[in-house]
Amino acid sequence: MVVDEVKSEKKLSFEKSSKRTAWFTLAGVLIVVASLLFSSFQLYNLNNEIDAKRKKSAELDLELADKRLEIENKDRQLLEARTDRDEKAQDLAVVIESIPQETLKQTVEKNPEIKQIVEQVKEAKPITRPNPISNRPAQPKDKKTALEKEREGFQALIAGNYDGAMAAFQASEDAYNSFNNVYELARLLRSNKSQMNNPAKRKEVFQTIVKKYSFGAPRDLWQQVVSIANQ
Repeated sequence: MVVDEVKSEKKLSFEKSSKRTAWFTLAGVLIVVASLLFSSFQLYNLNNEIDAKRKKSAELDLELADKRLEIENKDRQLLEARTDRDEKAQDLAVVIESIPQETLKQTVEKNPEIKQIVEQVKEAKPITRPNPISNRPAQPKDKKTALEKEREGFQALIAGNYDGAMAAFQASEDAYNSFNNVYELARLLRSNKSQMNNPAKRKEVFQTIVKKYSFGAPRDLWQQVVSIANQ
């Protein structure tokens, strides 16, 4: 009888021990699952935060690129205005040199206020500007060649000969520094040269040309450029 009671107590003790072990195991599993869920939640939030920052960074890069382009265009316009001013001063200097010196002297004596202007005009010198792409000293302006090469550039662009277009736009820039948008067009094609076989990238480049570089483009060719951009 005593033996049976001992056996019963041992069995009861074992069952209690087994239950405690099961509960501890279950609790451990639940803790691990909760920890994994919390880690997953943190990782999800971190990924979202990283994506948001990447998007913001891309937007800032695009904005910065637009600002740089705007500054470059402003600089180019300012340089063209200064060049135009200096060219007019040089033209006036030619006119002044054609006036007999005695007549010029008498005019200056009668009108002292124009003496300083005459002296400044006489001192006007041709400006020399480095070529923005090649960094070579600027050559005398050749508008006829610049126009011809610009047209060749657009013809090559429409035909899909992007190397030829880039070379023609560069030749136009070399012939007449800062002529129309040939510098920007050559640079745009150069920076995207390796991707022009990609239809999406090619369309993006043409759309950029249509939006930003229409000034001075040959009218009879421009509509074809627009059509390619809208394909």
